[in-house]
Amino acid sequence: MKWKPKNFFLFLSLLFLFSFTVSSDQNVYDIIIQKTIKKIGKHLYQVKIDVKNGGMVNGIAKYEAKLPLSADFVKEVSKDKTVNFKVEKRKIKIIWMYLRNNKNYSTVFQMRSHRSINKLKMYGDFHGHSSGKQFRLRDTTSFLLP
Repeated sequence: MKWKPKNFFLFLSLLFLFSFTVSSDQNVYDIIIQKTIKKIGKHLYQVKIDVKNGGMVNGIAKYEAKLPLSADFVKEVSKDKTVNFKVEKRKIKIIWMYLRNNKNYSTVFQMRSHRSINKLKMYGDFHGHSSGKQFRLRDTTSFLLP
């Protein structure tokens, strides 16, 4: 079989695309992010974000997520005392000055949306440090329903 340059570049491109693992980076860094949502009123939802930190990540960390397009932030309900929580330009920002090993953190807030609970999505990014190196995890998990 003769390799033409066009076929060779196509092969290299496919090899490059499939060289990335499909497994979640959350497992690599021992971080688990869970988002639960429940309806608490007409067009009013309560969202809880739980971050479970294993033994690999320590130091300054941040989780940022865009509110769903159809949603408006209403208010913060509760948070751990070590968490800084703010909303800025339709983004939820959760910041830890020192994320401790083997600890769980949670933040609860309310948002308003005219969309049904099954159609709401909120994706985010977790930024942290492990072994002196900074990393970023893309959170594409869906809301869990209680």
